[in-house]
Amino acid sequence: MRQKRGLYLKSFSKILCVVLSLCLLFTSIPTVFAEDGQAQLNPLQRVLLDAMDLDQSQRAQFVSDVLEPLKNAQDAGDVTDDLVAEAKQYFPNMSEEDIRTGLESYVGINKKTEVINAILDIDLTRELNMADGFESIAKEINLQVTGNENDMRGMKLLIEILNKIQKNLPADSDGVIVIDDPEDADKIKFSIPAALMDAIRAKANALLPHIETLYNKIDGYEGEDAFEKLLNYAETTANNYAKEVAEFKKFLAANGGIYEGEASNLNPLQVVLLQVLSLNTPQKKEEFIEKVLKPLDESGVVTSQVVDAAKGFFPSVSVDDITRGLEKYLEVSEGRRNALKQAIREIDLSSDIVYMPGFESIAERINYNVTGDKNDNRGLILMVEVLKKIQEELPEDAEGVIVVDGEDARWKLKFKIPTALQATIRDHINSLLPYIETLYNKIIKYDGEDVFEKLLNYAETTVNSFGAEEVTAFKSFLYNNGGMYEPPLMFDIETKFTVDGKDATELISNGILNAEVTVKNNSAEDVDALLIIALYKIDGDSGIMECVSYNTKKVVAEAEEKLMGGFRLPSDVTGYEARVFVWEGTDIINSTMVPLSEISKIPAAE
Repeated sequence: MRQKRGLYLKSFSKILCVVLSLCLLFTSIPTVFAEDGQAQLNPLQRVLLDAMDLDQSQRAQFVSDVLEPLKNAQDAGDVTDDLVAEAKQYFPNMSEEDIRTGLESYVGINKKTEVINAILDIDLTRELNMADGFESIAKEINLQVTGNENDMRGMKLLIEILNKIQKNLPADSDGVIVIDDPEDADKIKFSIPAALMDAIRAKANALLPHIETLYNKIDGYEGEDAFEKLLNYAETTANNYAKEVAEFKKFLAANGGIYEGEASNLNPLQVVLLQVLSLNTPQKKEEFIEKVLKPLDESGVVTSQVVDAAKGFFPSVSVDDITRGLEKYLEVSEGRRNALKQAIREIDLSSDIVYMPGFESIAERINYNVTGDKNDNRGLILMVEVLKKIQEELPEDAEGVIVVDGEDARWKLKFKIPTALQATIRDHINSLLPYIETLYNKIIKYDGEDVFEKLLNYAETTVNSFGAEEVTAFKSFLYNNGGMYEPPLMFDIETKFTVDGKDATELISNGILNAEVTVKNNSAEDVDALLIIALYKIDGDSGIMECVSYNTKKVVAEAEEKLMGGFRLPSDVTGYEARVFVWEGTDIINSTMVPLSEISKIPAAE
């Protein structure tokens, strides 16, 4: 554990230096504020903000083309006309004079490496999940960072910095850096593990006195040193807007989970339900209902015999927790007890899921809200199980998926459930969720007529708050775990099959099958295309894959490419079929398993 934590501390300290370097740049530059909520920014500050507002590839190119050549420069004369012209391509709305002045100021600073790291690491293009109710806080942050109280890059910068700090917290921390103030739950408080405090305190104390404008502001606050004064200053400033703090917390929660609220202490009934739903056979679940829940229904008393019976099903749970959980069960109405029994029969938390990389923050949030443990994948499994149950009830004339692309941004997700089906499942959700208390407490504040609608709004808002990259990976996860999401096909393909070099429409025993595939990328982005040619032994409506060949190539936006692959066919091809399809990815192991095209097929002769 010591070695792992050391890595966290090193990474965290690096991020802090980037953050403090930005503070140095954004607070030591003279800025004149006007009455209309805007200010005249120093050209270097404009260059930095506009650079971080480029997309990832443009940021990297800007650093390579403009800033790296000036990294060792000592004189403003090193800012040549060619470099100014190069920068102008990235900032067409900024005058050449301001660009030159900004780059000359960049030459004069000592921490060029930290500035470059900040530009590469911080993305101001991401969309925020905004809400009403904390306008004054937002305007102050925007004004201090951008010089314009309506320029949301100020809020974006805040979220980017907090998310990067949070992702470097050690695994044994609470996972959030903003919590409710223990003395006043209506206020916020920074919660940074002591080990991290000790690791960064020395660097902060060495650097902060040289961030003079910020240092002068924090000097009057309580604290043994500059670092503690900085935290107290930040908390006090946010808490000054007492009427807005609650909505600001929701904003932090909806944009990366920086705030989680109170710690997740599971209700005893929730502990019991999660354990029962995790029993690995329908027979065990039915036995639990017969030996534990039905005797409780009949007697209305939690006896030692019933507790012992329950303990036999999940021996790792304490007798006290089992007793309290069963007592909570008796407080539930008869109708809802029956709904819980039905949920126990239908939902299997012991089932396997196809885990896809790339949406770790979303997965941790779901797991935490359901199980109280961000690493307990039963949260993800419960979500998949519920969505599968909904999908199974879709009418035949429905589109067949319940998750689609967002209307305002294609990368976002949106739930699409037919009205007729909502009535069918609404009662089941409304009966079960109040007893998954940690999740229920999160969703109850969201818009909606009942728990079901609140759950959908919460899920959309929360998942989409993690940005395009994680949401896209999460969609791949949904596609590969029951097809709740089906991505729009980005490619058209034309496939030419040959056997032993001759055009073919059917498989031939012992022949060498090749497929030449022309792929057309219909999207506006470059895509890594993975061509897969697979041989299936057909068994009824399904097939068993026995042989596979693949090839990969990047296909640029709106362009065509040819890919080829093949293999030798078996000595008897009766009952076989070859299929060609294109996935996204560079190889089978690292593919997202998301299809980009329709499937081409070639059967054996009948």
